[in-house]
Amino acid sequence: MEDDGLGVPQSEADAVFELGHTTSSQSSGFGLAIVDRIVQAHGWEIRATSSDTGGARFELTGFTVVEPPSSREMEPSESPESPIGS
Repeated sequence: MEDDGLGVPQSEADAVFELGHTTSSQSSGFGLAIVDRIVQAHGWEIRATSSDTGGARFELTGFTVVEPPSSREMEPSESPESPIGS
């Protein structure tokens, strides 16, 4: 994921995941620490880098993307359009 904002200085790339780390008086510093804990709990990895436009880029690795089955492959009872309990 990346944006085109101010970015993360390389010297702070690891610190942004620390609980309470913030550069804003309007931020708690919890967001990326929570993300990091979720990532670690799943055995994945995350790192902060810079996007091609100079903004922040967060790279997640160590996971497998699984495509959901198409609606044609699903049983009628599994269809997302089916009412609950039908």
